[in-house]
Amino acid sequence: HSLYSKIVSHRVCMRGAMANIFLGAMYDKKGQCNPTGVAEILEVYGSIVSGFVRPLKEEHKKMLLRCLIPLHGVRGSEYFHEQ
Repeated sequence: HSLYSKIVSHRVCMRGAMANIFLGAMYDKKGQCNPTGVAEILEVYGSIVSGFVRPLKEEHKKMLLRCLIPLHGVRGSEYFHEQ
């Protein structure tokens, strides 16, 4: 989280990498995704989201709708449900 706050120019790339991890967990058909890694990324993303200002940017809304909400239906979500 501290790295995210210091390197402003790379935030979009960092959020994209997080989205890729979430999408990988959602669409993993072979059981290769490690759900425990998702929990740690969700913890970091939670602290990032707490710093968002209103109104939300369109890219933040897309991340919520495409990545975070669908994570609730992922098999194995009990590993990261608390985050």
